[in-house]
This record gives sequence, structure tokens and C-alpha cells, in this order.
Amino acid sequence: MNTFVRVSYRLFGRWAEKASDEKKNKELQRRLLQADWSMRAGAFRAALWSGSILAGLAGLLLALPVAFLPQAPPAGRVLLPFVIALFFGGMTYSLAPILLSNAATERAKEIDENLPHGLNYMLALANSGMAPRDVWASLARAKVFGALAVDAERVVRDLDVFGTDLLTALKQAQERTPSVRFREFLQGAISAFQSGVELESYLRHKGEQYQREAVEEQLKTIDTMGLMAEAFLVVVVAAPLFLIILLTVMSINQGEQVLFYGYAMVLVFIPVTQLIIGTLVRSMNPRVWT
Repeated sequence: MNTFVRVSYRLFGRWAEKASDEKKNKELQRRLLQADWSMRAGAFRAALWSGSILAGLAGLLLALPVAFLPQAPPAGRVLLPFVIALFFGGMTYSLAPILLSNAATERAKEIDENLPHGLNYMLALANSGMAPRDVWASLARAKVFGALAVDAERVVRDLDVFGTDLLTALKQAQERTPSVRFREFLQGAISAFQSGVELESYLRHKGEQYQREAVEEQLKTIDTMGLMAEAFLVVVVAAPLFLIILLTVMSINQGEQVLFYGYAMVLVFIPVTQLIIGTLVRSMNPRVWT
């Protein structure tokens, strides 16, 4: 992937950097940071152009054998490759921003899930008398907290490498994090530092708050998964079983052609519905399945 991005940037980087104004480039760069995609905005745009062109060429190659079949009309031989190439290229160009947004959303979910435990970890360190900078450094080294540790590592990087003060580093972390909850925590931490509130009391308060919210969200998820289980029993088990029995009885009077629908149900309907319900259940808590 990095090689593809580098080659794309060499080909289109000069135009990609000038394709948008500074405001749009900053917004795209912020979204790339939120998704933890380590590349410049211009490099992402160049890779997007290259990927769309390659997808269009792939669609063109796939369409050429079909376009030159003897049954193909003359107009179709010209339009079909062009339409399919445009479709493949357009889909690639449209899906890349969606994938970027989904990556940021997944990181936000991971941060929200780890935030209560991370705050308790920070509280234990703060109670031991550790300085705030060392608390963030220790959180950054605790990779068990996933994306939360990555954001903490960026705070420490701003402190050590760029020489910023703690308040500025927290403000920068607030701008680039994809988690609304973590952004709220950072804003409260900045206000606490500025007003002289003790770090321990603030961490204790926010940790208890996020722990309660996490329990409530888990209860909602369990209720939703219960509904999905009931839907699975009705749609995938009970309804197909009833229809298969019904089709079998109907085939006695109407012939075996009725059984075609039974085969279609077994080979198509049941696997597709299982895949859809399984995907929905997995999307509710993806970390359980990784």
C-alpha cells in the first residue's frame, strides 16, 4: 500500500496538492489523522486518482470480451466497455472516502470502549504522584488500550519532539481525535488545568461517568442482539422450513417444477439472509470477532 501511494504521488502529486484549497486540504488531513492513515492529503488524493484509473482499466478489460461477442449489437460494443470502465472508476472514487470515514468511526468506537479503563489507569498513576506528562507517556506505552494509546502517544510526541506545552498538546489531540467522548474529556482536562482543579478528582469523576455510560450501551447492545436472534429464528429457520414443507406438498399436484423455488430458497435465500444478519451482528461489536 505504501509503495502504491508513493508511486501515485510521484505521478499525480503535483496536481493533487493544488486540486483543493488550503481549507479543504486541512479538513482532509484531519480526517486522515482521525482514521490513522499515515499520509498527506495530497498523497491520498493522488492515490485515489490512481486507484480510480486502475479500476476503470480493469473494468474495460473485463468488458471487452463481452462487448465483442457475436450477439452484441454494434452500439453495445462501443458503449458497454466505456460504461463499465466509468462505473468501476466512479465506484472506486466514491468508495474511498466512505472507507476513510468508516476507519475513523471504528477508531472512535475503539477509543470509547477503552476510555473508562484508560481513565482508571491514569487515575491510579496520578494517585501515585506521577506527573501529568508521565501519566500520558505511560498510557501511550500501554498498547492494550488500542487507539486510545495511539492518541496518547501523539500527545507525548507533541511534548517531546515538537516541544509544545501540555495544554497545547491536549488541544491538538482534541482536534484530531475521532471520538466525541474523548474530545469532551480533553476539553474538560484543559479546563481543569487552567482552573487549577486536581487531576485526580477530574479523572475519578469522568471515569465513573464513562463507566456508567458504557454499561448502558452494553445493555442496549444486548437487547438489540436479542432482537436479531429472534429475527434469525423467524427469517432463517422458521419461515424457510414452513415454505419448504408447503412447496413439497404443492409439488404433489403441480409437478416438480415447483421444487425449483425450494432449491432457490435453500441455495440462495438462506445463505444470503444468514450473511446479512451475521454482518449486522458483527457490526454491533466488531472487536469481539477480531
